[in-house]
Amino acid sequence: MIFESIKSVIFCRQSSLFFLGFLFTSVLSNQVVAQSEVPDSGFDDRPYVVASVPALHSITAIILGDVIDPGLLIQPGQSPEKAATAERQHRLLEESDLVLWLGAGFEPGLSADIGRYASRAKHVDMSDVSGLRNITGNRLWLDPVALRVMGGTVVELVSALDPERFEIYFGNIAIVEERLELLQRDIEKQLSPYRPVPFRVIGADLSAYAERFGLEGYQATDPRCILSTHEADLEKGVATALLDDLGRGLEPSPDFIEKHLRRITGQIILCLTDGRQE
Repeated sequence: MIFESIKSVIFCRQSSLFFLGFLFTSVLSNQVVAQSEVPDSGFDDRPYVVASVPALHSITAIILGDVIDPGLLIQPGQSPEKAATAERQHRLLEESDLVLWLGAGFEPGLSADIGRYASRAKHVDMSDVSGLRNITGNRLWLDPVALRVMGGTVVELVSALDPERFEIYFGNIAIVEERLELLQRDIEKQLSPYRPVPFRVIGADLSAYAERFGLEGYQATDPRCILSTHEADLEKGVATALLDDLGRGLEPSPDFIEKHLRRITGQIILCLTDGRQE
């Protein structure tokens, strides 16, 4: 019954934002008490959660708060399609109770090792979560709406493993909701003047981002600007800009996704601004 209530509150957002704000205030005032009431049994009874990519790790870290420090398999700058695990990641998987990843279609190098080293953990393919199947492209984490859906799933999964701290996790989903909503509105405002500008991206799939923010000129056959993940691919004669779709140089943290999306938006606007002036 508890977890069915979670679903109805999280996903029926139109009628629940006011309630979430009220509940979040209440939870914050009681959070220290809730954590201190967990008995010290002489061992760590908190579930260990591991996320595959930095964006999923970022929203998971916000939800888990001070209770659990989630593990990360793929570092910023690494391609999920090409990433393979090593001894460090094997240890994370062996210790895990819950593994959050994007499935073999997005992260083929992780598939065998998750099954082998995380044999006692619950594995959840976040790309197969209801509400995400209609989102196109292989960079789901560039869509704030997709991230909110993932956040709701994370709350449900972690609360099932650790019901004593359910209120903490549920309270923290309000932070995820608020941050992602503000971020989405801000990016929409920034991109609004550039939506019709035809442009092309080389070396990355920004379908989810382009659809969410209404970039009508994405992957145009006659682009005014070209973004590429590699400088060698940039063509002469049109406006160009480098694109970082993997968050190179950013630290894994609760702030990762906001920094990453703002950086990508800045790179796209740089290119589209030059293209609009041609």
